[in-house]
Amino acid sequence: MMDNIILHIPHASLCLPPDFWRDITVDKEIVERELCFIADYKVDELVKNIDSHKIIAKYSRLYCDVERFRS
Repeated sequence: MMDNIILHIPHASLCLPPDFWRDITVDKEIVERELCFIADYKVDELVKNIDSHKIIAKYSRLYCDVERFRS
């Protein structure tokens, strides 16, 4: 393994936790279309064979954008 390489894949997921839908009033189709639009879809698949450390977000950035910081 290349110990000096870390791949950060924060926006590949299309997953949303079940409780996400509890308070959503927007049509589910609209949300799912937006999920696909904002995702870096399949980037995790592109790097799966690279022998390195990987940090891959479990949920969509629509739920939790790990690159957003409090101003």
